[in-house]
Amino acid sequence: MASCMQAKCMLAICITVCALLLLASTDTRWDERPYVIFIFLAVMLNSFGDLTLITFRASGHFRREASIVTWTSLVHFGLLAAAGYLANDISYVSSAYFMSRLIYAVTSVIALRRITGANPFAWNGFGHVFGRVRDSLPFAVDSALTNVFAQLDVIIVSRVLGFEAAGVYQAGARVVQGIVPFTVALAGVHIPKLARLAKTEEPVLPRHRIQVIGEFLVVGLVLGLVLILLGPIFTKVFLGPSFSEVDALWIGFAVFTTIRFLATSLGVQLVAAGQSYMRAVAIIASGATTVALYVYILPWAGVRAVPWIAAIGMAVMVATYGASLLRFIRKNRRFSAERRTREP
Repeated sequence: MASCMQAKCMLAICITVCALLLLASTDTRWDERPYVIFIFLAVMLNSFGDLTLITFRASGHFRREASIVTWTSLVHFGLLAAAGYLANDISYVSSAYFMSRLIYAVTSVIALRRITGANPFAWNGFGHVFGRVRDSLPFAVDSALTNVFAQLDVIIVSRVLGFEAAGVYQAGARVVQGIVPFTVALAGVHIPKLARLAKTEEPVLPRHRIQVIGEFLVVGLVLGLVLILLGPIFTKVFLGPSFSEVDALWIGFAVFTTIRFLATSLGVQLVAAGQSYMRAVAIIASGATTVALYVYILPWAGVRAVPWIAAIGMAVMVATYGASLLRFIRKNRRFSAERRTREP
């Protein structure tokens, strides 16, 4: 964790310098720049707090993590609400945002020192720091590709079918995006645990992998069923009759959601095994398939085909993830067997 913290500090310093140079080169008014800096620093502090809490998950301190996140979130809400209500000014709001994230980061670091008994910022040398940066590059590429391809659907739908169709699609897609935190929460629980097992003498057993796939799949099926049953009600109550076309999308969104959860269950196992580069390959294959189908199918199929095409792209990701994970497991078993035969 100390090496990760130092690597993050080094990257944060580089990003901060670049951000300040970019801010200085823009035509932003001088009286507005402090607000931008406060919000930027708040986001950086928030990311440090999130990194710290990974250790809590890896070591099974879920209750302590939940306590920290709960009360610091309440402080966050209170400070922002007070700033907005009392002053209704961006300077107060940005300052409140910065203070709440500072409290979150400091609290997380103090709690981490208590459970580990060590200083998470203890210097380990440049070798460890650069090693962490090097090891994290595949995951960084993975995250960047995920964010890029996540934006392509709206762009292509707008270009191919027009802004009205894009609005219909986005009305339903926003609901589906509200489901994403469930995958993030489950991934945040399982990745540290599987990574810890992979780094120790205790192997990642088949029952561990089945548990991960089972949990994600059950949650995905339940949420998909919720979309099918409650989606039309959402359209009627919140969107109104002008968005009636959204009702034709809910079943496709449900299938996409279920397949996405299945893909995530395999993806977290690849991340925990240090195979993030294979995730990047899968994301590129899935994204390329999805874009090609959008371009060739949407002109005659219309907006109702969008979630089904996304589901096909996600199925490509499942197949690629599955093949990569099976290859890794077989290779790992073969290596373990060879090591046992060499032992006296």
